[in-house]
Order: sequence, then structure tokens, then C-alpha cells
Amino acid sequence: MRGSGARASTLPGREPLLVLALLATIALLGSGGVGGGARAGIAAEDPPPDVPLPQPLGAISDYGAQLGRSTRAQLQALIAQIEERAGVRVYVLITLLDPFGSPSALVEAIWDAWALEAQGKAVLLLFVREGEPWAFRWRSHPELGPKLRTPEALALWAEVEALVGDRKVAQAVRTAVEGLHRALGGLPSPGPGGEGKGKEEETPPEGAGPVRAIPIWVYALGGGLGVLGLLAGAVAYALVWLCPGCGARLARNPLRPYGVWPGPTGRGGRRVWVYYCRRCGYRRVGSGGERGRGPRRL
Repeated sequence: MRGSGARASTLPGREPLLVLALLATIALLGSGGVGGGARAGIAAEDPPPDVPLPQPLGAISDYGAQLGRSTRAQLQALIAQIEERAGVRVYVLITLLDPFGSPSALVEAIWDAWALEAQGKAVLLLFVREGEPWAFRWRSHPELGPKLRTPEALALWAEVEALVGDRKVAQAVRTAVEGLHRALGGLPSPGPGGEGKGKEEETPPEGAGPVRAIPIWVYALGGGLGVLGLLAGAVAYALVWLCPGCGARLARNPLRPYGVWPGPTGRGGRRVWVYYCRRCGYRRVGSGGERGRGPRRL
């Protein structure tokens, strides 16, 4: 009885300790849940892992297959000419994927991933299909900002955006590159064929003498001889085919059957015609072009 009373007397003394332990356990579990929720919130705010970005395939990276072979070659020639004359590298990216869901964020990511800032003067033209519509963004080196924000350049970007909005991506790329070709360094505009070659000054080959202009009297002499030739032809035509009496055109018939005049031997000779005028009755015999003998009037 005494031992059981002692155990009964000691149980009430342990109850506060059990309560404190239970409260501490609950507190620890609550702090763990709060900390886990906080950590989950922080993890949700962290940026997403690195996404794969398109790699450059040269001056033109057409991942959307929007440019034909000839168009690509012409644009590459223009881009090469811009780099040669103005020292500016132009990069064109056409893609169908936008992992950021924002063309502005994508153009900045491509600019940093391709390390275009370290290449000096460079321009990046981005054509991306964000869902159903296409979008256009551009990025350039800070030194090129004044040249690419003039009223003419802003009108160019507006035209490119309008073409992209109409899904004319190939035409928009051509317009953008040709606009840069004109804007950067005052380059000449491309020719009608679109090959990007302006009219260059022709220089004579080495060793050639100075080019001399042809005197004007040479042209005058040639023109005068041409006029004399025309007059001689008109006079010859008039002597053969025009009537000297009334000026009407003469008709002709052979003098004999088959129009052959017998020669001295009687075995044939030259063809002889009778020219006559139906208006006034004028007649003459002859070919009008016989050597040594003119036409004879009847």
C-alpha cells in the first residue's frame, strides 16, 4: 500500500513536464511547417533553370525556315557589305520558340548568350513567333543608338513591325537588312535585283591612256552622211517608180512574153519592162536600173 501510494503521489508531479514536452513538440512541428512554407515560397520566386537558347548559325540563323536560298544569299551579301564598309556586324535570328514568353526578354537573353556586346558594333534582329502572331525586336550596341533612332530609322522599324504583323516574315527581314544597309554609314541603296551592290565608279585598267571624248564634228559628219544616203535613196526611187508628169506611182508589165528581150545572138538577153502611168498615160521602156542605158520613153 505504501509503495503504491508513493507511485500515485509522484504522478501528479510529472504532468507539468509532459505538458511542456507536448507543447515543445507542437511548437517544433509548427516552426518546421512555417519554415518549409517559407522555403517553398523562396523556391517559387527563384528564376527557372537555364533554358536552351538557339545558337548562331552565321549572320542569319533561320530556325523558322522562312527564307529561300536566293533570298538568304542576297541578304548575306548585304550584311557582308555593311560589315566591310561600316564595321557593323548584323545578326538575324528567326525562331519559333520563346521560352520566356516575352520577345523583349528573349532578345536580351540572346544578346548576352551570343556575347554580342564584346564584339563591338553589332545589331541583333529577332523575329520570333510568340504563339500565333509573329513579333519583332531589335538590339544594338550603345554607339549605334543615335543612328538607329532617327525619324527615318523609326519609320523603318514601324514598317518592319507591320510586315511581321501581316506574317510577311521574309519581306520584313529583307526590309530590315536593306534599311540598315542605307542607315549605317550612308551606304548606297541596293540595286533593283536586290543583290546589295551599289553603282561603283568605273576606273580604267592600269596602263590605259586617258579617255578622250569624241569631237562633236564626228557626230555631225556621220549624221550628214546618213541624211545624204536617205536623199539618194529617195531620188532613185522617184526616178524609177514615180511618174514625171503627175507624180503618181508607175505600174509595169513585161514588154514581151515572160519579159525577156532577145540578145544579139537571139538566145536570150535581159529582162525589159514597160512602165506606165494609169493617171496621165505616161510610158517608158527599161528596167530603171540598167547599166549604161537609161529607160527609153515610148
